[in-house]
Amino acid sequence: MSKHDRPYIVMIVKGDYIGWLGVEAKSEGFPLLLRIRKTTPERAFGKLCVFTWKYSEDPLTRLPLDKFYSKIERFEKLVLDEIERRKLGLFVVSETGLGRIRYYIYTSCINDLVTFMHERIYPGESVEFASDDDETWSEYAHFRQLAD
Repeated sequence: MSKHDRPYIVMIVKGDYIGWLGVEAKSEGFPLLLRIRKTTPERAFGKLCVFTWKYSEDPLTRLPLDKFYSKIERFEKLVLDEIERRKLGLFVVSETGLGRIRYYIYTSCINDLVTFMHERIYPGESVEFASDDDETWSEYAHFRQLAD
């Protein structure tokens, strides 16, 4: 799970947006962009699923190439918003940098969530899935500490 392979993070900038916190950090000398939802843990969602999507990166920053941002935006509107509409889970954190974007989603049923995601992944894209029980939302609490 992500807590075992998380890079060392040094805070640089924090922002507060409607419903979300923005954090710009550095990891391995490169920028790492975090969006952290302002929410309270929901007991119904005691499992954490992390989707890791690799992208073509800018070699200087290891952030996505400009053309990839529209793909991210479309994916988030069509997939992540739909996950919440269907009550399959709650999207709480995105972590962008180092050649990948990670989406942290709490759910009650990993299988239903992964099946839904598999049906919507763009052809030819490389996406990895990891999951773990996290009834106390400890992973989310870690991210919230970064933003406080």
